Amino acid sequence: ATELVKPAAIELLEKYGIYTKKELEARYEIRLEAYCKHFKIEAETMLEMANRQILPAVVSYASFLAKSIVDMRETSIALDISAPSAMLKDVSAATAALRNATQKLSKALVNVQKTENNLAAAVTFRDKILPLMAEVREAADKLESIVDEKYWPFPTYNALLFGVE
Repeated sequence: ATELVKPAAIELLEKYGIYTKKELEARYEIRLEAYCKHFKIEAETMLEMANRQILPAVVSYASFLAKSIVDMRETSIALDISAPSAMLKDVSAATAALRNATQKLSKALVNVQKTENNLAAAVTFRDKILPLMAEVREAADKLESIVDEKYWPFPTYNALLFGVE
C-alpha cells in the first residue's frame, strides 16, 4: 500500500490522468484501515474462541484429571498416579500459557484501538498484534495435542485431515 503514495508513483499516475495525489492518499488510507479491521476481527474472534470455548473445555478436562487422581488415591490399592499427575501438570502449564497469551493480546488490542493514525495502527498490528496472535495459536495448538478429544470444543486437526465418514 505504501507504494501508492511514493512520489514517483504519484507523479506517474497524475501525469497520465489516472489518479490525483488526493485520490491516491485516500486509497492508501482505505487500504490501511481495511488491513487494521481485518486483523482486529481475526484477533477478536481468536480471543472469543479461546476465552469462551477452549479455556472452559480445558478447565473441565483438568477437573476430570484432578478428580481421577483423587479417586485413585482414595482406593485402598497402591496405584501409580505419576502419569495422570504429569498430564494434569502439562494441561495446567499449557492452560496458563494460553491465558497469559490471551491477556496480552487483549491488552494490545485495547491499546491499538486508541491509535488514531492508520499507518501507526497498521504497524502495530503487523509488529505486535500478529506475533501475539501466533502466541495464542501456539498455546491453543499445544492444548489441542494434550486434551482428550471428548473435551475439545472444535474438530481436531487429526479429525479434519483423516476423519473420513
